[in-house]
Order: sequence, then C-alpha cells, then structure tokens
Amino acid sequence: MIRYAAGRLAVTVPILLAISFATFWAAGEISSPAAQLTLNPRISPEARRAYIESLGLEEPFGVRYLTWLGNFVTGDLGTSLVRNGQEVWPLVRSAMANTLLLIVVAMAFSLAVGLVVGTLSALRPGSVIDRASTTVSFLGISIPVFWLGLMLQLMFGLYLAEWLRLGAPLLPTAGIYSPGQQGFDLLDRAGHLALPVMALSLQLIAAY
Repeated sequence: MIRYAAGRLAVTVPILLAISFATFWAAGEISSPAAQLTLNPRISPEARRAYIESLGLEEPFGVRYLTWLGNFVTGDLGTSLVRNGQEVWPLVRSAMANTLLLIVVAMAFSLAVGLVVGTLSALRPGSVIDRASTTVSFLGISIPVFWLGLMLQLMFGLYLAEWLRLGAPLLPTAGIYSPGQQGFDLLDRAGHLALPVMALSLQLIAAY
C-alpha cells in the first residue's frame, strides 16, 4: 500500500508541477501586464517601470516562477489584479464553503436517487424503469456538466417562466441566496442550490 501510494505520488507531483509551469507561462506571456502597459500610450515610462517592478516582471521567467511556487506552497497566493489588489486567499476561502456545500448536497442527492433507481432496475430487469434509467445514465455520462448547467438556466430561468406566464424565474439561476436576504432561509438556500445540484447530479447518478 505504501509502495503504491509512493508510486502515485511520484507520478502526480511532476504532473502538477508541469501544469503549474504551463499555466504560469500562459498567464505571464499570453496576457502579459507589461505588454498591455506598453500598448497604452497614456501611461508614462516611469509609471510603467514602477508597475513592472512592483510585480517583479523585470526578473527572468525562471526566477519569477520559483518565487511564485515558493509563495504558493506557503499559502501566499498573491493579490488579485481584477479585485483592486485584494488578497487572493480570502477570496478563495469565502467561496470554498459554498462549493463544499454544493458538493455535499449533490453527492447525497445522487447517492439516494442512484441507489433507489439502481435497486428498482435490478429487481425488474427489462422494465420501463430499467430502460429509462439506462437511457438517462448514458445521457448523464455523455452530456458535459457545463452545457447541462446552461440549458437548465435557460429552461428554469427563462423559458418556463415565459410559458407559465410567471413574473420571475421558476428557480434562481445565480447566487447562493436572494439579494437582500436577512439571516438563513432554508427554502431560499435550497432554491438556489437546485439547479447546480441537478447539473452535477446527473453524472453522479449515472455512476451509482
């Protein structure tokens, strides 16, 4: 067991390093802040040079990558260029709780539905339930989650509201709670989780 884990670790670490290297290179070379500043004639050379030095872009690529990697493994994710210089880690941490909640709810829902449908299909092979669950399983495996999520947003947020002549979307299509919501509202939170859980659960139910 230890030998297997060590072997997997020996393979995983180089792959993660290669991915981080490629991502760092793409972020720095394809959308280089220095290049964007050069193309902006309204920025003076002095301001451009000061900004480049503040980001450490005057250093060689290898030095910049090793500096970033060292900061990353110690928990320093830097600051956000699109959030007015806010620290990245608090932004990630604030979204992590909602992500974990979504994963737990989706897995619990998928396990419950998958076990019930799988048991009924096993008890009645060749029945309507068996054939329908097999078809849905193939669809769940083949449909990309991001595409299914977009279709669910259009269906429950736009089309059904128009067909049923509702004044609002049938289910919320964004956010984790309604704007202006005070305190914890279970029904409101469940409504916002419904579409993401449906999008994630289809593949999980097919697997179960």
